[in-house]
Order: sequence, then C-alpha cells, then structure tokens
Amino acid sequence: MPGEEFHVVFPLWGPVGGVIKIFDYLHHTVDIGFDRAVAWGPPLPGPDAPIRDHAAYRRALDDDRIRFGLLRDLELPRSAWVLFSEPSQHPDIERALPPGSERRRVIHLVQNTRHANPRWHLGFPYLLLHRPVTRLFVTEEVAAAVQPVANDRFPSTTIVEGHDWEFFSRDAVDPTAGPLRVGYTTWKSPIGDEVAAALAGDDRFRFDAIRAPASWNELRELYHRSDVWLCAPGPEEGFYLPGIEAMAARCSVVSALVGGNRAYLEPGVNCLEAGFEDVAGHVAALEQLHADPGLRDRLRRGGRATIARHTLARERDEFADFVTMLSQLA
Repeated sequence: MPGEEFHVVFPLWGPVGGVIKIFDYLHHTVDIGFDRAVAWGPPLPGPDAPIRDHAAYRRALDDDRIRFGLLRDLELPRSAWVLFSEPSQHPDIERALPPGSERRRVIHLVQNTRHANPRWHLGFPYLLLHRPVTRLFVTEEVAAAVQPVANDRFPSTTIVEGHDWEFFSRDAVDPTAGPLRVGYTTWKSPIGDEVAAALAGDDRFRFDAIRAPASWNELRELYHRSDVWLCAPGPEEGFYLPGIEAMAARCSVVSALVGGNRAYLEPGVNCLEAGFEDVAGHVAALEQLHADPGLRDRLRRGGRATIARHTLARERDEFADFVTMLSQLA
C-alpha cells in the first residue's frame, strides 16, 4: 500500500447516509496506509451546501493526502484501487480502466438490500450483481439479500457498518415532567405523521419532526429534545442510521425491523418492535413506554451497549484486512 493511490467515486455531495459512508471509506484508505486518495465526483458544492458543515467533508478538504477530481475527467492507472457505491457509475469506471487492469481491486460498496430487487432503478443494480465485481456489504442482511443472485467470481466480504455516533451522543437524559417527547423524520415513510395523527389531542405525548433533508446538527438537536425516537425506515434498508444515532442520544427506540436495521436492533433489548407501517402497533409501543419508565431506561442502556459495536475504528481495521487479502491475490 505505501506508494499506492486509492480512487473513491462519489455520486453526489450531500449529507445523506450513503454518501457519508463513502466519506468514511475515503478516510479509511489513507488511514490504513495508502499514500494518497482521490475523491471523484461532480463539481464541489457551493458555500451554502449542507455537506460543507459535515466534519467528514471538511476533514477530506483539509487532508493533504486527499485530492478531489471531476468524475467526467476520471483517469485510472492499470493497477488502480477503486471503491464506488452507486451502481450506475460502474460503466464509467470500466471505461476509465486501461486494458489488462486488475479488476479485483474495483470494490463495490453495497449499502442496501434493494440491489437484489430487479425493479429498483430499472433493474441496473440487479444486472450489476451478475457481473464479476469485488463486493463489500455493510451488513449480513445486505449480503444475504444479494449473494444468492451475485456473480461470485471475485471476492466479497461483510464489514458491519460503523458510524460516527459520538457526534450524536448526550451524557444523560434530563428528567422532564409532562408529555413523552417523540421525535421522528418523514424522508422515507409517513408513519410518524400517521402515529401523531392517531394520538392527536392525547396530552401524554408531544411529537416533533424534521420533514426535509437536514444537517447533522439539526438531527442532533432533535434527538436531544426527544425521549423516544420513532424510526421511519423504508421497506428495504441497508442499515438505517437514525436508529443507532438515537441510541447514542439516549432515546428509547421504536422501530419496524426491515432489512439491514436488524444488524443492530434487538427487540426488548434496545428497542420495541412495531410492524412496518403499522400505526396501531406503533401507538401501542408508545403507550407501553409512557406507562413504564423502567422499560425506557432498560432500552436506553441496551442502546448504549449496542453502539459500542459499531465504531469506525473497527470498520477501518476490517477494511485493512480485506485490502491486504486482495493485494495478495493480485
């Protein structure tokens, strides 16, 4: 790895979870011993773009080992190491590789179970699974969804997702009198709004939501003013960051179990389970939490124990082992 360069391809510059995970791997590449990394993507965002407030983005700009390049100018050496996540960018990478390149060094970071859904994105991600590509899955659930239909000519591994959850952490929950404060977002599901409507006028609960893409600072503020976090995942999740962020913020968590969020959700240990899009089930879980402060405390303690397993340092070390194995195959 010393003397080598790693190329990381971004689909966009936004503070969404999938892009932040690509930034995590961009930093991993230089932290495990590569001399340089190149972040290829669209033109850098303007001064008011939310991503500019994100620590992972600022750190990349300030790191002398990392440079940025325009995806339209993508150039790769014959021995290139490449990591990408967005399936539609694979043809661009293939065209940029010189003939005879070591294709096993092109790593697809697979972040969602829906890659195995032939209807997603007109089926292009599904078709990519049939190509020989080295794959890195973010949870065992993603791997289980993808591997039955994936070409296994090249290696694959699962590195369970780490996260910068320390950013969202709070030291303690301030006891509050009055309604139980329930936080949620609406980006992927309307379940939070539907539950709030079902409990409208019930003075045991107060609901608070973010309904548009938000910065990490805004999310942290919402977690910190919530007693309970009502997860609102989509039907095909790869990991679902809000649940683990809420655990870091010492919220009691209510969630459906869908896809990759099973990597960290344990009903009765660190969350209460409700059926997917099941309003009555979510209402019942909130009523249970309101009636039992001891249960809320147990779930918070379970959440704090859970997040300790999802660190970026552990993810980085496992990635180093995977890269070492690939280099020995070449």
